Amino acid sequence: MAEPEGLSDGSTETVLCRSCPVHPDPSARLAAVRRLPEHLLPIAMTDPEQEIRRDVARRIGEEWLAVMAWDEDPGVRLIVATRLQPEQLIALAGDADPRVRAEVATRVVPSALVKLAEDAAEEVCRVARLRLTGLVHRGPDGDHRLM
Repeated sequence: MAEPEGLSDGSTETVLCRSCPVHPDPSARLAAVRRLPEHLLPIAMTDPEQEIRRDVARRIGEEWLAVMAWDEDPGVRLIVATRLQPEQLIALAGDADPRVRAEVATRVVPSALVKLAEDAAEEVCRVARLRLTGLVHRGPDGDHRLM
């Protein structure tokens, strides 16, 4: 197999695609990703730097968001949870990070709230129970508001 152009120095840079060498400096990669049009963002979804994946999660099209819901970084998953449609959030209801579960509890379809109402994290449990009783909604600033 031919070596990708730009890697002839013997470096062990991560390669996202066979013909695309990755710059070793994360800040340079982030700057490049920020210039990518939306339809090319999927090539950066697996970058080793979490800040790059977070930027991609903020901008990527809806058709790719569900794939990013399984990212190892809870920050990426939290961004994804804020962008997914309510019916798509069920898969994140059991996320390891309580911040992600709390976001899910504020927006998930009502049928998934019963499980979240029994969550070990107090904030997740509180929001789910309030939504189940119809006493809370999310305000325009993103905060929970009593009705």
